[in-house]
Amino acid sequence: MLCVDDDPDIQTAIDIMFRPYRVEVDHAHYGMEGIARVTQWKPSLVVMDLAMPNGSGEDLLSVLKFNPMLKDIPVIILTGVRDADAERRTMLQGASSFLRKPLDFRQILFEVSRFIDLARRERE
Repeated sequence: MLCVDDDPDIQTAIDIMFRPYRVEVDHAHYGMEGIARVTQWKPSLVVMDLAMPNGSGEDLLSVLKFNPMLKDIPVIILTGVRDADAERRTMLQGASSFLRKPLDFRQILFEVSRFIDLARRERE
């Protein structure tokens, strides 16, 4: 899983949350870095913020969904943005889910479990 967020506290929380499930989590701190990481690594899932320096989450989502080799990677938006238009736009662009900060661990675990088999990983 790739977490693209400029907030180090969010990145740490995601690491801690998925450690028991043995989910490999990589990080990018801004949109353009996220594009580079996705292209190189091709993660099974991207969790990302919208409001970041050097390329927004919407920019990254557009790149992912218009690239035939990356378009099937599920994207969960996790953001503090309170803009209903942003939610509508990202869902129309192909985001799999739109979650608002502050973090709700159960909600994030539920959404991620739609794409990664957490129960199997926990048993391994």
